[in-house]
Amino acid sequence: MGIVAVSRQVTWSEVYERLSSAPSGKLYGIPRGGAIVAGLTGRAVDQIEQADWVVDDVIDSGKSGELARMWKKPIWGLFDRSRDGLGDHEVNFPWEGPTGRVKRLEYLGRELLLTIGYDPTSPELRETPGRWARWWEEFLTHDPGHIDTAFEAVAADQLVVVGGMRVWSVCEHHLLPFSSTVSVGYIPNGRLLGLSKFARIAWQAAHRLQLQERMAEVIAEEVGRVADSRDLAVLVRGRHLCMEARGVKTPAVTSTLTTRGKLKDHASMRMEFLQLATGQANSIEPGEQIWASSGYP
Repeated sequence: MGIVAVSRQVTWSEVYERLSSAPSGKLYGIPRGGAIVAGLTGRAVDQIEQADWVVDDVIDSGKSGELARMWKKPIWGLFDRSRDGLGDHEVNFPWEGPTGRVKRLEYLGRELLLTIGYDPTSPELRETPGRWARWWEEFLTHDPGHIDTAFEAVAADQLVVVGGMRVWSVCEHHLLPFSSTVSVGYIPNGRLLGLSKFARIAWQAAHRLQLQERMAEVIAEEVGRVADSRDLAVLVRGRHLCMEARGVKTPAVTSTLTTRGKLKDHASMRMEFLQLATGQANSIEPGEQIWASSGYP
């Protein structure tokens, strides 16, 4: 693992303090950072031949030095790697601060890599902050599409169960992923919900920082609303990296059961739902924990 020094964060106060040492005369700023520095002095010119000085934000052995030598102009910068002992440290100026959620996330991803001792400019990691930022944006802006498509029910008091829907979410306590298998059962009240809508509702609940117990409640609430039924059950069985990849580091399945209406009041109907949802109404996997948020015995 390559260890990299932390970046040098520059404040506006420091910028203005250093600008007080800027040379007099006309200044040509090397795009992009140098142009900002020259512009802040109020003495910037558009053409290098008009300038008395070449200005950059950080002077190194790159473009700034080449231009100054080519045009035989003296060069000045807010920072000089040799003069200020910066070495290979990254210098982050306030005008480079991230704007927008993706840009901000990308910036945080770079800071995370630096903090844990990796070089975000290395070939292996150069694109990693951007990928990480886009994943968070995808997670947070998920569009479930239409979730309320329904049809006329053809039978009364018929239990409908849709099971085995696998979704991913992120634990709000540890910011680690967890996967869940969701099963939903309900008794239509003259309104039969389209089958794909259950998966859309499950994904809608999962695409936020979440707790498994809350996710089951959110899914139940939404199914009840769009299906216009108060007789329903939601079973969520999850595996959590916050337990399996940290702390006790033990594989386990956690089950959360939410029931309402007839599926809460009648044990036989609950058992029928569990049997249809899991195929093992009377068995619990080793290490499995049951949270019966509706009073299921």
